[in-house]
Amino acid sequence: MAQEEITFYNLDEFLSSSFSSHKKINIEFRWQKLGDEKVSCLFSAIEKCTYLTHLVLDLSNNKIGEQGASNLGSSLAKCINLQSLILSLDDNKIGNQNVQNLGLALKNLKNISILNICLNSNQIGFEGIKGFSSALQGCTNLIDLTFTNSNNNFGDQGLLDIGSGIADCISIKKLTLSVTSNQYKSKSLAYFGQSLSRGKFQILDLYVGWDIINQEDIIDFGSYLANCTQLKSLYLSMTGIGMKSEAASGLISALSSCKPLQNLVLCLNYNEINDVSTIGSSLIKFQYLQSLHIDLCCNPIFVMTDQIKSKSLKLKRLVKRSIRFF
Repeated sequence: MAQEEITFYNLDEFLSSSFSSHKKINIEFRWQKLGDEKVSCLFSAIEKCTYLTHLVLDLSNNKIGEQGASNLGSSLAKCINLQSLILSLDDNKIGNQNVQNLGLALKNLKNISILNICLNSNQIGFEGIKGFSSALQGCTNLIDLTFTNSNNNFGDQGLLDIGSGIADCISIKKLTLSVTSNQYKSKSLAYFGQSLSRGKFQILDLYVGWDIINQEDIIDFGSYLANCTQLKSLYLSMTGIGMKSEAASGLISALSSCKPLQNLVLCLNYNEINDVSTIGSSLIKFQYLQSLHIDLCCNPIFVMTDQIKSKSLKLKRLVKRSIRFF
């Protein structure tokens, strides 16, 4: 009989449980002020759960440093039956070496198909990102990847390494990727899009924001994404990047050349878009779009909001439409 999912909220409770019986467990230790010593005990216990197939491990907002995180990778590597892993390490003090070790551990998990890694607000530079992203290529059965790595300041090189490493994971069909607030500059976003265009993604959710980006790079980014030959659904959030009206129109026009695309969500909040008339003209270029949602709130829009709605009605295959201005 299949074991029901078990959730632990207390370290002592988990340490006193029967490790060999666990198959599906949630370990919810967010905001518990766990230091390196207690985390090391936790990781030592996890490696004894050799029959685990599904693990949710939430250690966000603790006090985990390099020493405490050093055993994470080696412990997970011993859980060779893992098929699904959700790991949240947001707001700790994890650095490059442990992120690289984590990547190497995941490489050894040959059965893993669903992976969700959250590393926001740590101390990860481009060296750690490169090692982690490259190691993911060894996860040959990985189908669904969520990787959130915002506010780590890994810069241009880190963004390029993420794109290149993930794009070479040819088994991934669904990708969710958040890389906001990482101080990347000119051209890196376009090259990031170029790398992603090599992927075989069918569903792609991208969060890029709170970094000022060159207007031409925004359009080039869209052009590269349009080259994803199997892409059916795109959720693209580009919030707070200084996008102007011409770049918004150019981005949408570029994306319209992605023929397989059926579902599109664009979140362009907190930018500098004031004239949406050209956006409407760009929308009518989509030939196969069935669902469209555009969020333009918190922009200084003052020109022709009705036109974008009327233009979207001309999309012959469109069955769902939502356009938000305020």
